[in-house]
Amino acid sequence: MEPKIVYKYRDWEKPSHQRILINNQLYLSSPKDFNDPFDCRINHNFTLLSTKEEDDYITTLAIRQFPEAEKRGIDYGPVIKDFENRFKNKSEFQKYADTLLFTHQDKNYAIFSCSKRWNSILMWSHYSANHTGFCVGFWYHKMFDSHLFGKGALVKYDTNFPKIKPRPAQNDKQSIIDSFIETHTKSKEWQYEKEYRFMTTSPIELSAKNRIVHVPDDYIAEVILGMLISDNDKKKITEICHTKNIPLFQAKKVDFKFKITRELIKN
Repeated sequence: MEPKIVYKYRDWEKPSHQRILINNQLYLSSPKDFNDPFDCRINHNFTLLSTKEEDDYITTLAIRQFPEAEKRGIDYGPVIKDFENRFKNKSEFQKYADTLLFTHQDKNYAIFSCSKRWNSILMWSHYSANHTGFCVGFWYHKMFDSHLFGKGALVKYDTNFPKIKPRPAQNDKQSIIDSFIETHTKSKEWQYEKEYRFMTTSPIELSAKNRIVHVPDDYIAEVILGMLISDNDKKKITEICHTKNIPLFQAKKVDFKFKITRELIKN
């Protein structure tokens, strides 16, 4: 089921996090900056290929090099032989293929991670400076339909590492499915985050500047202040939200329970 609002936990002490409210600025991260070393690191497992599939894979890759080899007057035979030799050492070829895949993702993928929940004790601790920060809620459908990102989707959590068989084809149905698995599968240990991820890809390497997008005020559904936010930070965020007519809430403990509730801060 699609969420109505998706949330981003932030730390007001970081100027880059302040811009989400002051300038409506969102930063789409590179996978290399994620705190989970397995995130967007689902590699294609070459041990899953049969001997025939290995031959087909080598041939297909070599054929792709043929136009360039022909242009340069290079003999086509050695091109195929080169790929065959690389395959002899599976572990080294696996490292080579992983490097190509992960480098491409780091340079060309841009991801804005949110959550379906605003009341996670752990996420307030991890991403909002131990409950001293704030949480911004965005209208899901406005974000989804904005064309500022690729389409959004929920992250899938699994106890087992996905098995992706290397495929020389790049645009067939299975390759598209595999690409989604690569970027939207995480360990079940992260399940508490209930992550919803907006992602876009670029044909060229993205600079830090090109990872920034801006959204209108009405994309922001609400803002929630952390339970332990300072009076000074609370005052600054309150002024911004009231100026932009954004509903503002104060997070609070639920008496005698390990739960968080919230109260509306009226103008």
